[in-house]
Amino acid sequence: MIRLENAIVARLQVNLTDAEALFRLEVWDPNPDCRARFASAFGLALPGPGQSVQADGFRILWREADVWLLTGPDLSETALQTIAAECGGVAEVTSGFARIVLQGEAWRSLLTVGAVLDVEHPDFGPGRTAATLIHHTPVLLDVQDDLTVVAYAPRSYGHEMLHFWQDAARRIG
Repeated sequence: MIRLENAIVARLQVNLTDAEALFRLEVWDPNPDCRARFASAFGLALPGPGQSVQADGFRILWREADVWLLTGPDLSETALQTIAAECGGVAEVTSGFARIVLQGEAWRSLLTVGAVLDVEHPDFGPGRTAATLIHHTPVLLDVQDDLTVVAYAPRSYGHEMLHFWQDAARRIG
């Protein structure tokens, strides 16, 4: 079990939070009608590479080719499987990930520690995702707004990443 923790250091807050329901959606059928089914159900198209979208209480993150992560309190595996039907598959993966929220004006500086990622690129803003290694740990970053990025790391590394970022935040002030 993961203990919820947080730290506030100068211009940055780092929180290991309760994970909302998290589902992995894989679309097997490249048929445009299949994609249209998801767009109709969600009210928006599945995001493309390196993107995320927000809609009515849930968020969709592009994970890799034909794979997305969906998160939100009102999502259910049964409902998502009904939408996917013969077009794809859905798996509940909440317990596989730690959700760490980096919030404040210095989140970009924090992500330069222990990672090789161009966080200063003008396109890396709200609605963008990036999969990278940070402190030898695979992390999926979801930029939610100008002051907030959510990092999804393997659950077994959740506390390690939290403490790594807490130490780094203290150093960058």
